[in-house]
Amino acid sequence: MLRATLRLVHRFSPGLARGLHESWYTLSGWRFDDVKRHVDDRLARLPASQAAFAHSIAALREPPPRVPRIAYISNLPPETTGIATCSFHSLLGAHEPIDLFCPVTDADWFFANDLQLRRAGPDGPRLLDVQAFLTADRLLAYRAIVVAVGNSDHCAYIPGLLRKAEALDGGLRRVVFHVHDPFVLNLLEKGSGLSSAELVTALTAGEQRQALQAAAASGDVHGTLARAGVSGMRWFANLGVRRFLTNSRAAAAILADELVGLPAEIAPLFHPVFLPAGVAPDHGEPACLAGERLTVGSFGYPGADKSTERVIDAVRALHAGGHPVRLLLAGYGVARYAAAHAEALAPLEVELLDAPADRQFCRAMQAVDVAVQLRVENRGESSGVVAQLIALGRRVLVADIGAFGEYGAAVHAVAARPTVKALAAAILEVAAQPPARAAMRAYADAHSPQRFRAALLAAVADGAPPGPTRPLIPAD
Repeated sequence: MLRATLRLVHRFSPGLARGLHESWYTLSGWRFDDVKRHVDDRLARLPASQAAFAHSIAALREPPPRVPRIAYISNLPPETTGIATCSFHSLLGAHEPIDLFCPVTDADWFFANDLQLRRAGPDGPRLLDVQAFLTADRLLAYRAIVVAVGNSDHCAYIPGLLRKAEALDGGLRRVVFHVHDPFVLNLLEKGSGLSSAELVTALTAGEQRQALQAAAASGDVHGTLARAGVSGMRWFANLGVRRFLTNSRAAAAILADELVGLPAEIAPLFHPVFLPAGVAPDHGEPACLAGERLTVGSFGYPGADKSTERVIDAVRALHAGGHPVRLLLAGYGVARYAAAHAEALAPLEVELLDAPADRQFCRAMQAVDVAVQLRVENRGESSGVVAQLIALGRRVLVADIGAFGEYGAAVHAVAARPTVKALAAAILEVAAQPPARAAMRAYADAHSPQRFRAALLAAVADGAPPGPTRPLIPAD
């Protein structure tokens, strides 16, 4: 088994591996504990970029608090994707038998996250470098391998991870996709190396392929495929992924259509409601704001998909109608978007918060009277922004489309693709008659991280039975 570990180390540091390999033979007459201490000393000298891997190997030498366990694999902070924040806060404080794996982009963040997760106690989640996944599963034979999947560049490591998982079983029978975004065309293109034209060929057939290839020639390949209902998830199902958990019923329906004819199991969970440490909700009942100065906010990456320009136009209409109003935009890409729409924003009092940290983001949410979170198309994605706005007790106006129709009485809904006049009227309406705080609290309680973890473990409970565990390094 030590030889296998040396081969794994060789992938990441050939020089270190050669040194350890020489030590193995030079020290072959030593007692095993002496060899182990020598290897530990060499691992301790790894540069910071490899420290997380060395730490993970060391952690795997210790017996886990409980077996069988599941592996949960996801991006984590400081990565700038909502999946990272969601996964971290979903497992923070957990006592369930879960090992959490992540790509390591910053060693300092990795160890800080590890310390924070371990505050729950010795039976909580262990944080491990995803590069140590193969070794960990050889040791622990995880009951299920749950992979958080989104459409951002941050998830481009997933195809390589699946190759590792397949090497263990000769298939992907234990892999469960936790789907944050049903449409994963960007992930496929970045993770598979396929060109846009190859992507169309791989995901379509017959007359649909011919039609979409012609339409994709305009350059909007992902949009063309998505509008045709091609999410890209069938690619992963054809590789052997058979189990899918979603954050909404809308996403589950999209996958059911996409995976028709395949033996896929699809079950809806939900996006948990949480707040970052140090951020507390306002527990008071919201007041009626009709006639008062309103701060209207829109959160997340701005653009056509979120009807940001329609929100700006609605606030302009309120301003032109004599209503005292200001606009707050917060999220990644806000500064660039505002520069491109400077003329439309010119008459308004505007506050911009570009690329905010989690607590900054929540403080911006607390500063608004009405948050407007729209979607143009039903892409099935859940919204961590809406969940946090509900947790903070803010008035939220959403488009009644896809997963956004599942928040119930905790939000105020407007028809999808509202006119500027209708959206402006809806903003005034929710300011005057906000959702009851009791409905917000009920939604947050029913969708807590604890309830999410219970639902997750229940969903994977019927997975493949675990194999026998094996010692990582043999004793004398």
